[in-house]
Amino acid sequence: LRLVAAVALASLVVALAWALLSPRASVRGNVFDTGTVSIDLNGGAPAFSERSARLEPGRAVTEELVVANTGTAAARYCLYLENLQGDAADAVEFTVLLGDAVLFSGDAAQLERRGSCASPTILEPGQAETLAVSVRLREGAGDDRQGGGVGFDLCADAVQVANVGGGGF
Repeated sequence: LRLVAAVALASLVVALAWALLSPRASVRGNVFDTGTVSIDLNGGAPAFSERSARLEPGRAVTEELVVANTGTAAARYCLYLENLQGDAADAVEFTVLLGDAVLFSGDAAQLERRGSCASPTILEPGQAETLAVSVRLREGAGDDRQGGGVGFDLCADAVQVANVGGGGF
């Protein structure tokens, strides 16, 4: 038992001496810059004005939404809903278009899930793109939904492209 302990102690001393005396290299003068990720939605203005948001069954209200990269790093973004409320919340459908490309088409509950409406493009610093966002009251929405309302916050998450390799959410 003493022999085993002595061998273990000797091995530990040799390993420690090797770690302390082994060659090391260093390179001075390394400089790294960090980037910021910041996305602006519509300059902070509501996407839908009070006068444009009168819905009838089967009718869609469409507004343009400008998404701008105000940070210093290339970024990707996704839109989602928060604070969804109101009598008609389960009867509205959303469509988000970037040009002719459909980024999202579905109900409000689906748009509450982050990552469900991700842009395929990379926004460089200072770059902006315009989306068309539509809200539609379903054709079959009954009288109990008419006269009701829906409220929500339209939000965005952004991620620096360097961190995801052009991938996403």
